Amino acid sequence: MEVHKGFYGYPCCPSWLPVVVGNCKEKSISEIWNSKKYQKIRESILDGSFRFCDQKACPKIQGYQLEDVKKLKGRWKEIYENKKTILGEFPEEIALCYDDSCNLSCPSCRSEKILDIRGKTYEEKDKFTNQIIELINTIQNKNQNLLLRVTGSGDPFASPLYFKLLKEIDGTKLPNLQIILQTNGLLLTPNNWEKILRIHNNIYTISISIDAATESTYSQVRRLGSWSKLQNNLKFISSIVEKYQIPYFSLNFVVQKNNYFEMIDFVKMAEKIGNVTDVFFSFLNNWKTWPDEIYDKQCVWKRNHKEFIQFIEILKDPIFDNSIVHLGNLSEYRKSALNEVQKKNW
Repeated sequence: MEVHKGFYGYPCCPSWLPVVVGNCKEKSISEIWNSKKYQKIRESILDGSFRFCDQKACPKIQGYQLEDVKKLKGRWKEIYENKKTILGEFPEEIALCYDDSCNLSCPSCRSEKILDIRGKTYEEKDKFTNQIIELINTIQNKNQNLLLRVTGSGDPFASPLYFKLLKEIDGTKLPNLQIILQTNGLLLTPNNWEKILRIHNNIYTISISIDAATESTYSQVRRLGSWSKLQNNLKFISSIVEKYQIPYFSLNFVVQKNNYFEMIDFVKMAEKIGNVTDVFFSFLNNWKTWPDEIYDKQCVWKRNHKEFIQFIEILKDPIFDNSIVHLGNLSEYRKSALNEVQKKNW
């Protein structure tokens, strides 16, 4: 379950499954979790229709990563075979996306820097953050596993609220808690890492959003960022991934006109950093930051885009066969690119 701006709950990323299942100010997460809306969405998964999903945008569907129902085991097999739409009391995964505060102002995401530190809205979010901390402890007392993602909306170290949460959680007493840190990496420094000492062994994934392989492109797509600082931090992050045996260390690249020509070099960069387990590519969502005509100019994956052919040429490169690469909702374009290669070889 994801909690977004205004405390609206979604069962998945709203760009992939755009259905609000409730508001976490009006109802508790446990009440929303087994609501009628949620049950309807589960029905659509169990019957294989996925009718509530944007199937062109979903990286799991487009990337051919849906689970084979014949290979399901344990409780997942039981849920599928019994068509269960009412599950346990709490979600096993919660993504916190209700605070947009960030140290960057990427043009594709926002028109200016957002840093919420005071006022009524901040106080409401602070109150909800405290509720999340309580919920984490409650779930632990129920002996249930929880995967907590912080954050899909800003940066966990730039946001005073998310950083507070990470510092206040005592992971040493929460063996069933795993945490995904989703960050731009600029504030994941040795100093800040020590401030979250109690959750070091709870970190399951460190996910870094970069969107570039050179300083010049990075300065365009990650406004207010520092390429040199990022490179230093990536070395540090690689070292803690190794030291603490963090299972996953991923780099993210949102494809747009301003950066698609660096996709190949981005994979090479990931290989050089060391300990990177995954490289995720996805196309740029329309966050309504730009007028539609400006957004459309960024959509090189659209067949009517003047640089579509160049984009397809890049996807022909065998580097995308690397097992760490995940093309997600760009997978169909890679398939088209390989079909062209196959036709030429004939």
